[in-house]
Amino acid sequence: DVSQFLADTNHLHPVSGGGVDLSLTARHELGSRFAVHVRSGVFFWNADVRTDGGLQTVKRDDTGSDAVFSVGADLRLYRNLSLSATGTRWGIGGEHIDLVGAGLSWRW
Repeated sequence: DVSQFLADTNHLHPVSGGGVDLSLTARHELGSRFAVHVRSGVFFWNADVRTDGGLQTVKRDDTGSDAVFSVGADLRLYRNLSLSATGTRWGIGGEHIDLVGAGLSWRW
């Protein structure tokens, strides 16, 4: 049965989605040029999953809330210029999305 196959496939499909998070950040200076930070909170998400099978389509709309957690460090290179690295993990419906990022910040 094609309909049942599409429905089963739809539930096996990895969840991805978007949303907003509410979190708290703690930052600790380790000297005059280096700092570490952690962030923890709740991610409120919405995920739309669509499985197409020729003439039939199965759609699933999930919403929920899961944990978000982040750790990172900042290194001040010059007076107003800093280099940063951060790792963040979001939860979406029992699955995880990991992001590792780096950046430069200029403050005036």
